[in-house]
Amino acid sequence: MASEIASFDTWTLDVVRTITAFANTDGGQIRLGVGRTTLDQKTTDEWLAKLHAVLMGEVKPTLIPFVSCRLEEIDHRMVLVIDVMRGTSRPYYIAEVGMWPDMVFVRDHAATVPLGEVGLKALIAESNPSFEAQRAESYELTFDELTKAVRRRHLADDERRRRDWGFVDQLGCSTRVAQLFSDQNTSVVRLTVFDGVTPEDVKARLVSTGSLIRQWQQVTDFLEKFAPTPSANESLFLSAADTVPAAALREAFLNALMHRDYSVDAPIDIWVFQDRIVVTNPGGPKRGAQLDDMLLGVSSPRYPHVAQMFERLGLATGAGVGLNRIRLAYQGRQVSPEFKATSHAFQVILPNGHAVQKTNTNPVANMPVEKPLVKSLVVNMPVNQPEPQTSLPLPSTQEPLVHHPESMTMEDIKMREILALLDTRETITRREVDEALGVSQSTASNVIRRMLELGLLRKIGSGRLLHYAKA
Repeated sequence: MASEIASFDTWTLDVVRTITAFANTDGGQIRLGVGRTTLDQKTTDEWLAKLHAVLMGEVKPTLIPFVSCRLEEIDHRMVLVIDVMRGTSRPYYIAEVGMWPDMVFVRDHAATVPLGEVGLKALIAESNPSFEAQRAESYELTFDELTKAVRRRHLADDERRRRDWGFVDQLGCSTRVAQLFSDQNTSVVRLTVFDGVTPEDVKARLVSTGSLIRQWQQVTDFLEKFAPTPSANESLFLSAADTVPAAALREAFLNALMHRDYSVDAPIDIWVFQDRIVVTNPGGPKRGAQLDDMLLGVSSPRYPHVAQMFERLGLATGAGVGLNRIRLAYQGRQVSPEFKATSHAFQVILPNGHAVQKTNTNPVANMPVEKPLVKSLVVNMPVNQPEPQTSLPLPSTQEPLVHHPESMTMEDIKMREILALLDTRETITRREVDEALGVSQSTASNVIRRMLELGLLRKIGSGRLLHYAKA
């Protein structure tokens, strides 16, 4: 006999909720018609039709393997008995309503009750220990930011490919991977600029959420506001000597987005001081991995589907060379990056030229440096000095990668992307730059203006007919 029994006089929405609640908990038995003196054939057929609709799509994922029914005489009355087993693809929910915390039900003693947000997260994790394969917490996901990025890479985007990307499971439900790249993603990046070398006076702050693609664009755009533009008499990709290499900061932030522990409800923190930038992400090295292994280039991503998506979008290589790129960006400098790892966090510390100045000229620890860090994204490399050569060749991939030399700022990267677009067409508009780069109108206008100043672009037409072409 079933461990728990729920009785109803007739078919109502509560019957459907109780079916899902039994499947989400430990199973049970529903008895329909217990208050009726007789159960005629017409009523029985109506109830069986409603049960069939439940099994064929009203409840998701499908409950067909876990539900059976029969007519049985109980206490001298014929009743419809529905046996429900504990499902293996929990949580189960009513498709029309969606998988909202207050609309997913479980059994609590003799009652059917909403699961709640904390309970829903626990049930998802319990049903599938693999975070990537777990069901998305949000029922309705949209992918506006991802769609723009996919189009910029000229990638196909259809149901089959989304399954390949790990966005949809075998039952057709959205996964945690899909949620991370969706506009409904709730993970957070918190960026704070301090006016000094200690976390006391806050100069600027940004909290970014939404799709991982949006977080990447928002944070890099925000950091650009604190970076100077190379002067007209300098090489396009070279600038001042007292800064954090752009490539190092790029790799540190990308590493945090790709490898942080998304099962932990904590933000990525980026702290910008006058003498260093600190990037801290929740979650230490993947179980079994050591910091020394990671520095040797051993690639073992915590979330393979997330890492592969960044590779498809041309932001990562999948070669395990991210930390080595950070170290290579510091070749020839008096300072070096630091890497720290605990079981719960990973931290990258990127010093700049001010750290050397403070060490050489200021014996008092933590004394403020007059020169602000707002140059922290420009590369420390004299104009006549050749770029450092890496001994770690990058493997070729099926899709062309966007390469970012150590001497490129993030503004430079956007300039190069615009020039690449103009290799495929004769002219481009400012709006097309917005869409292609996935940036705001003001950011696109600033990059175009800088390219005009450097003689990389020329104007064609004016007003609404204004286009830009290679100079």
